[in-house]
Amino acid sequence: MGNASCTGLSIFLVDACRSVGIPARVAGVPHWNNPQCQSDADAACGNHDWVEVWADGGWTFVDQDTNNALNTSWFFPGSTQWQVPHNLNHSIYAASWNMTGAHFPMVWDWNNHDIPGVDVTTYYLNWPNKSVSESLKPNQRDTVAAFPQ
Repeated sequence: MGNASCTGLSIFLVDACRSVGIPARVAGVPHWNNPQCQSDADAACGNHDWVEVWADGGWTFVDQDTNNALNTSWFFPGSTQWQVPHNLNHSIYAASWNMTGAHFPMVWDWNNHDIPGVDVTTYYLNWPNKSVSESLKPNQRDTVAAFPQ
């Protein structure tokens, strides 16, 4: 029996969180904007997905394949610092229930725009500035307007 990818593990953890009433969503990058990469096809520039959970009045993240605490991972603060807001290949996205006018890019199926998404790159670039997250009302937590542009 094989193992799930980061995407499969993220979906599993999101489902587990939601089953006990914890709001959760998949977040990730289509490609890392690593300065060492010659092209998006380089292994170091591959995609990665993780989980964002609503806790203490804002979105926090957990990398489902590590034993790290909330808001710590191998990719943060390192690899996230190179991501570019509003750039399809090199932004950080979060899936959304709301029809946002944007989609969550899936590198295994670039033509699939079925999953609404929000660009949350600026949120990660401005971390640990929690002012945006802490100011969100529960009904705003999944909208484009809730994140800095």
